[in-house]
Amino acid sequence: MLRLILLTLLCGGVSAGSHSLRYYHTSMTPIAELPEFVTVGYVDELVLDYYDSDLRKDVPRQRWMEQNEGPEYWERQTQISQGAEQVGKANIQIAMNRTNQRNGIHTFQLMYGCEMGDGGTTAAVLQYGWDGKDFISFDKDRMVWTTPVPWGEITKDKWDRDTAWNQELKGYLERTCIEWLEKYLKYGKSQLKTGE
Repeated sequence: MLRLILLTLLCGGVSAGSHSLRYYHTSMTPIAELPEFVTVGYVDELVLDYYDSDLRKDVPRQRWMEQNEGPEYWERQTQISQGAEQVGKANIQIAMNRTNQRNGIHTFQLMYGCEMGDGGTTAAVLQYGWDGKDFISFDKDRMVWTTPVPWGEITKDKWDRDTAWNQELKGYLERTCIEWLEKYLKYGKSQLKTGE
């Protein structure tokens, strides 16, 4: 399922007249000459920004982002990505322990974002993957986590109890994400076919 969503989003699966903001975080076990952590932000099919554990800073990938956001924005985004990098490293170790996979190459992914459609409709997603398969997803409407794997129940139970965090995630997905998407659409309107 995670692979299908990622492929759909990366290949322009957003319907005509709608726009999306998505972030992808990928943590990896060490592999020679590859960063252990990468974050890529997308507006529709365009790469918005990029961070990796070798570069150690978040950088714009669209001229209109560079022109509209100053150094404070990029510093804040860098700090967010560096924090996510540390969380990703910890999550890889936890997942390796819970799945009894002590060796080999593994990935821990996070994908989250929102979509704004015709007529003001919105949708959102926040889900984690392990080695390219679904691990756990947030159901913002019911305020619960769902997991298709038995070893994910420990995380689900813990996260379901954290109602304050779940409320914060819901607020981000339903409001903050949409606000940022609207802002980025204004910045890149000539490239993003916003109809303005």
